[in-house]
Amino acid sequence: MDEFERLAERNDTKFAKRYRQSCIDKHADWDYKFWDLAAAEALLEDQYAWFLPTFRSLPRTVLKGDAVRAFILHAYGGVYLDMDVECLQEEDKMLAGQDLVLQCEYRTLRDINNAVLASVPGHPFWVQIMKIIMVTTQSIGDVNNPQTILHTTGPGITLQAFHHLVPEAKTAGNYVGSWKSDDGSHIRVYGVMEWYVPCEWDDHKCHQQIQEQQAAGQLPVNLVGHHHYSGSWLRETTRR
Repeated sequence: MDEFERLAERNDTKFAKRYRQSCIDKHADWDYKFWDLAAAEALLEDQYAWFLPTFRSLPRTVLKGDAVRAFILHAYGGVYLDMDVECLQEEDKMLAGQDLVLQCEYRTLRDINNAVLASVPGHPFWVQIMKIIMVTTQSIGDVNNPQTILHTTGPGITLQAFHHLVPEAKTAGNYVGSWKSDDGSHIRVYGVMEWYVPCEWDDHKCHQQIQEQQAAGQLPVNLVGHHHYSGSWLRETTRR
């Protein structure tokens, strides 16, 4: 049994084998890789050895998982999906012509989530995140406080990196739409009911409605997946 299988059998998460299989099935011509701790450490040791001591010092798995995705996408590019994300249709049309694709998860449309990410390899966005991580991990606060997680290696720093790459976004009404950074990168930010986020995390009625629409074959045209928001990291036991 691999690490994914073990996690999928737990009854305290929304991980499901069918989520992973849905993404493989909808993108049959793509290469798929499941990143566990061993694979993450191997990547860092091979290409980013300078970060390995910091990575190993992080006191919670969620901090490591949040941090390493920047290195994965910098090294290989492609689409990163959390384990509680289900694919509903192929997404090539949502990525075409873009160098970096990001997702809002709140209806205010002024956030950048890190559960779903996509880019070409070597994009400077990931270098900026690496720089931020090296600052935020110097002094980590209470690791049982969700805000510490969110702003040490989580979506809080993803938003910081977006602001650095696209400074004019700070004064925009929202982040959804097409942007161009100073280096010429084409950036697309999708909002709620697009790409992989149909609902805010705690809108349970909305999540149920999406499942009903899925069963009836009546999904919104720009919704290619469903982030089910496991929140397993909120229940993770802290290990020091």
